Amino acid sequence: MSLTNDIEKIKLQQEKLKARYEQLLCKENAANRKRRDRQCYIIGAWIISNQPELAGAIPKELTRDQDRKAFGLEPLTSPNSDLSPFSNVDIALPLAGKPTVGRGAAD
Repeated sequence: MSLTNDIEKIKLQQEKLKARYEQLLCKENAANRKRRDRQCYIIGAWIISNQPELAGAIPKELTRDQDRKAFGLEPLTSPNSDLSPFSNVDIALPLAGKPTVGRGAAD
């Protein structure tokens, strides 16, 4: 057997091992996620049953729209909002050919 054949055979084995490793890692992560989700479900059910005042306070603290939707609440942001995160930037822009001197925010 030549060295080239040996190298190719080892490369193939390496690729198979890497694929198997990725497969096992994915399976382990899925199992961990499933276990954690189950724990969260059990904790949430316990809070609802044993601490109703705490369970009632949680929706008031939600800020993400998808979290609010899970509790049947309206989103905090308007779905048709065209405001960008930079809508409150304080700069002076030229207005139709008029000079910008004396038109700053402090004036």
